[in-house]
Amino acid sequence: MEDPFGEKLAVVEQGTSDPDGMGLVYEKVSSLLANNLADAEDVLGLERVERKRSTLREGYRYDVFVSYAHAPLLEDMLRPVLELVQTWGTELRGEELRLFVDYTELGPGARWSEKLQDALARSKLLLAVLTPRYFQSEWARREWNAFRSRERRAEVDPWTLIVPILLHGSPSELPQEARARQYADFTDLTRHGSDKPSLRLNRRTQDLASEIVKRLEQVPPFDPKLTALPPVLGPPAHVARTSTKPIT
Repeated sequence: MEDPFGEKLAVVEQGTSDPDGMGLVYEKVSSLLANNLADAEDVLGLERVERKRSTLREGYRYDVFVSYAHAPLLEDMLRPVLELVQTWGTELRGEELRLFVDYTELGPGARWSEKLQDALARSKLLLAVLTPRYFQSEWARREWNAFRSRERRAEVDPWTLIVPILLHGSPSELPQEARARQYADFTDLTRHGSDKPSLRLNRRTQDLASEIVKRLEQVPPFDPKLTALPPVLGPPAHVARTSTKPIT
């Protein structure tokens, strides 16, 4: 082989089988370039590592992201509600209603911040569990604002992607924006016994699941531009009270 100036190149003189020769190096580099670096581990004899794929190209993974402010005993109040919502939702739509709940999806040692953001971006709806502490939580505000922003950018009905439920407290303790949205009121419901949900809870969760299934039909196709997460914003201002709109 000759270069443009008529000189013989070392790769021909040394060959490509000598492990100490430049010919073998050139051969490997040529192979890498020809395959767009796709088989770098095999060509270079490196230990294969799992490449991190872009989750934003994989589309939705969850139907509902459950957003709540952590507080003592809140998970105990929330579990029976979510179990019934998932059961009813799966029954009503004929396929599994996929919920993201941090206490079931994030195991010990998980990179929770990264996984939370990924799940938030890849969920179709936000189930906002409203309590007096909800808008005091930085993460809860970020989750709410992410879907509020998505509603605006997707140009869908502003009541579509956020499904609020009032689990504890009074509507008067919530910001105007939350009170102005339709919400499901669970504050009057209790469990009777250790494993038997009340009939009212069963009925209320069925209505909530029906509303979620209806909203899922209005979710726009997955688009990374729509699901990109905005920065954490401040809590919505508490302004003059407005009439509440419970889901009936």
